Amino acid sequence: DNVEFVLLEMGRSILYLDVKYRTLRRVYELANEDRSSLGYIQPFMMPWPPVFPALKNGSARNAI
Repeated sequence: DNVEFVLLEMGRSILYLDVKYRTLRRVYELANEDRSSLGYIQPFMMPWPPVFPALKNGSARNAI
């Protein structure tokens, strides 16, 4: 429901679609010499801003 951007694969290019501003940019293009595939883009969702668990006082914290 709160999508901010989408990465799309079109041909040999990766495109960045900014949903809020309705802009599209090419962020990566495969060179003509390289015939391998671009691979896979997997969906990933995370809360923003990220929330990390609090560190407890212990040996791991003092080891640095």
